[in-house]
Amino acid sequence: GVYYFRAEAYTSEYCTQSWFVVNGGRTSASDTVYTGNDTFSGNSVILKLSANDTVSYHPYDSGNTSMTVNANANHSWFRGHLLG
Repeated sequence: GVYYFRAEAYTSEYCTQSWFVVNGGRTSASDTVYTGNDTFSGNSVILKLSANDTVSYHPYDSGNTSMTVNANANHSWFRGHLLG
């Protein structure tokens, strides 16, 4: 089916970019680049998926190998729903 996904992350580092990952691979046309330095990242995408496909969200900070995504329900979340 066709799905809409939206994700927001409140992180320990400044985010410079984010994207969605489908079945372990970076999804084309899902990149968002941020012009300022902020610890919040958000992105949305519409994807055509098959049964058992997996979707995840990847906030990114250029130059860092890892960052913490803070567990704050008001700022970090991942949502999706079937469009058809």
